[in-house]
Amino acid sequence: MKRTLLLVTVLFLSVPASGQVLINEIYTASQDALEILNTGNSTVSLSGWRVEYGGLNISLNWIAGTFTFPGSASIAPGEIIVIRESTSGPSVAPGTTVYITNSNINWATTGGGQTRGGAAVLVNSSNVGVDMIRWLGASPPNAFGASFSGTYNPGLSSFSRIDFTDDDNASDWADESLNLGVLSQGQLSLQDVLSLTLTTTGVGDLFWSVTTSSPAVPGGEIYNLVSLQDFTPDGSGPFFGIGFDAIPLLAQPATPVGPFHTFLDATGQWSFALPAGVVPAGFQVEAVSILLGTAGVDRVSNVVALTF
Repeated sequence: MKRTLLLVTVLFLSVPASGQVLINEIYTASQDALEILNTGNSTVSLSGWRVEYGGLNISLNWIAGTFTFPGSASIAPGEIIVIRESTSGPSVAPGTTVYITNSNINWATTGGGQTRGGAAVLVNSSNVGVDMIRWLGASPPNAFGASFSGTYNPGLSSFSRIDFTDDDNASDWADESLNLGVLSQGQLSLQDVLSLTLTTTGVGDLFWSVTTSSPAVPGGEIYNLVSLQDFTPDGSGPFFGIGFDAIPLLAQPATPVGPFHTFLDATGQWSFALPAGVVPAGFQVEAVSILLGTAGVDRVSNVVALTF
């Protein structure tokens, strides 16, 4: 029991209680746009959140604007949301949630480079600035407590965060070709993937697989946690996206065959199957897999909800 309580403590300390939502890409040419990214492990409600944006016009006067998220808006772990001026562009990756400001954001680009400064501030429901980006030395009239140091001088009409860190500094950003709805090249190169698949053919059978990539982790130690609690949206539960009723599974000893506490194979994968008729019809679960590292939790998978 002491080992289980210690492990629970380590798991909670290793993963943020809520996601960190950041501004992730800016586009300043025709039909200005920006994207935000949830770098955390929990779904974040965006009800009451807004983006304060603005830029200098040709007379060097600051032209401000605001976009407020609808009350139903939320952003899942790893999700990217795009905000743009109109429905006509720019294009975004398929499946990306897009919100329209229906007003000019007033960011200026000529010949591929920036000509006048601009900024954007992401403000939460408590009226606190959680992230800011500004370029060419421009500063918004009110940053709502957010900060940004250094001077970013873009050479392109689009620029992105280079990794998943947030130092509130110009060094967090770099020019990159427009690719709204997709992680930047720097972020893709750093991404550690732990992918969970849970399927049934509807006859009481089960196939469960876990895969690591970018890079693979041969022999890695994993927990496969299952909750009978149903959360909407999926992945919004309080314990790694599922319910607290999964905590007792942390007491399971690690064995090569698992299924709840086990090890990946030599290729960084693991799978488990139950034959037809084992699971009763109508049985519902939400599941998540956790990869342990030397310092605690290394990766957390997507949450899968399944009804048999």
